[in-house]
Amino acid sequence: MPAKNETLGQFEEKLAELEDLVKALESGDTRLEEAVKHFERGMKLSQSCEKLLQQASLRVEQLSDQAGAATPPRPAGNADEESQA
Repeated sequence: MPAKNETLGQFEEKLAELEDLVKALESGDTRLEEAVKHFERGMKLSQSCEKLLQQASLRVEQLSDQAGAATPPRPAGNADEESQA
């Protein structure tokens, strides 16, 4: 699980920082020592984003399961009637 201070709202912020680091590395203007630091930071951001995505996926799955349990199944005949309308 992500650390308590990590929230789904931080995903975009972390992703933007990761994109900036990638641009800096791809530019070729970064000294080796700084490039290694960027790489290390990028790996941490990547792992954090992955955890946040897993958390979001689990949340969506749980909400979908709850919605499915709360909604009674529709009779098969209704689907045919709606497609003909």
